[in-house]
Order: sequence, then structure tokens, then C-alpha cells
Amino acid sequence: MILAPLIAAAATLADIPRDRVGIAVTLRVTKTDGRDGGSVWGMTPSLEIGKQTTFQIGRSASHCGGSVRFGESPDSDATTAWRIEVTPLKVAEMDTVTFRLAWSRTIVDGRPASGEPQLLDLTLHAGQSVPIDVQPWAVDAKQSCGVNQAVLTVSLQPPPAEMDRQLVLTDLWLLDTVGGAVQSQQHMTLRGRYGDAQSFFFDDITVAERALDFFGEIVVIARGDGLDLQITTTRRRTAVDGKSSDHASVTSTLHLRPSDTAAIELPKSAGFEGHELSLRIKSREIRPAIGAQPPRN
Repeated sequence: MILAPLIAAAATLADIPRDRVGIAVTLRVTKTDGRDGGSVWGMTPSLEIGKQTTFQIGRSASHCGGSVRFGESPDSDATTAWRIEVTPLKVAEMDTVTFRLAWSRTIVDGRPASGEPQLLDLTLHAGQSVPIDVQPWAVDAKQSCGVNQAVLTVSLQPPPAEMDRQLVLTDLWLLDTVGGAVQSQQHMTLRGRYGDAQSFFFDDITVAERALDFFGEIVVIARGDGLDLQITTTRRRTAVDGKSSDHASVTSTLHLRPSDTAAIELPKSAGFEGHELSLRIKSREIRPAIGAQPPRN
């Protein structure tokens, strides 16, 4: 058994899979009425350290929205274009990625633009985004596009929901121990996708006109030979008459293999002297990614 709170040991880059998130470059096109006007996006094919991906983002006179392509050349008829180079530098725990971004406007109003690219080193968590550039787009008199502006952003994104079929199952046990003997035990099972916060709520534990309830959330990330878990548990103590209440929280980060069970000691509470409260956790993948072999039981 692994006792916690624990901080997962630093992993080598080879231990961390690079298909759970990707670096996305998005051109968000907005119409004058606030609706989408043809936004486009592209994502790095991998997070291989030091491997550069070049995006060509632009707009041509032949259509209202944007366009995206990979490689050295923008669309031949582009009237507005950006060149964006993305190079991963580090992949860390809980889907945190550091990368180098070099971007520049290469075509403005149909004419080539020159200038040194702007360089940024960014560290993002899954779901975070950073705006790079904003450019007003005049309405094209030949088309009824009604396009107002374009915003270029870079973000760290999980796979599209329709492509993400992976599921992880997590068992949680809340144990109330007095004098070395388990007085009560509650069990629940959570199912969810990697990277999504999954909430949990246990029933009250009542002693001497006071009630304790435990709740929180857990985030699970696939990594190497097992899973990274971040668990936040809140203890709330409430008088039965409802006249007083207090709470405390603990956040732990674990690395578990499928055969491991972790234990987290929970905050103590006045009025519950002699009660040792802890959380037991076990987690495993139950449905693999598209094209992957199913997990062995």
C-alpha cells in the first residue's frame, strides 16, 4: 500500500505519453453580429521535445473564413496570413507543457510583410489559451460575410471529444477508524475521461450532535506505467442544529499503477477525537484510445 499525501516522483520525458493533449493554434473569426464567421484551427501532431511544427494561418479573397495548413507556404491566394512555429520544450505532470512560440504576420492587405518573428516561451495547462494577435477584417464588398475581426490564439487542448473514447475508473473508500478498528466504511466508483474533474460526495459521519461530510474532486491523467491523480478533499463539520460550521481541505498528487492502492489521511476535526479518517484510492483505465489495445484485467 502507498501512504499519502505524496508528491509523484519526477518522470523522465519518455515516461509521459504525448497524445493526451496537443498545442493548438486557432484563428477565431467573428461576425459583426457576434456569431462565428469561419474559425479554423490546427494542432501539433505530437509533443516530441524539440520537434518544430509550422502553421500557416490565413484568409483568402475566395471565402469568408480562415484557412490553416502545415508547412512553409501559405495559400497562394491569401490576402492575410500568419506564420506560427511551435516547438515543445518540456512535458510535465498533469498535462502541463512548456513550448517555444515564434509568430509573425507574413501577408497584410494582400502584400508580403517583413519583420522578425516574435518569440515567446509559454507554459500552459490543459484547457488554457493565450491570445497572440488581433486583426480587424473589413467586410468584403463582393461577399456578404459580415466578418468583423480575427483573433489568433494558442492553447493546450485535449483530443476532440468525438475522438476521445478513453475511460478511467476510480474506486474511493472513506474509512472511519477508532482504536485501530474500522467503525464505518463508504465506497463509491467514479467513471470519467482523462483530464476531466470528477466530483465525489460521501454521506455524513455523525458523532455527538455534530456531522462531518467529505466531498471533493479528482483529476486523472495517463502517464507511463500508470496514472497521475490530483485529489482535493474537503472536510466540512456542521452542528446538527445548523448553527455552526467549519471546513478544511487537503490536495494530494499521486502516481498509481493499476495494482496500487493509495491512502490519504484526512483533516482532523474537534469533537471527533479518536477518529482517524482516511481515503483509499484505486484507479485504472477501462477503455483505451482509438486503435490501442484494451487494458488487461
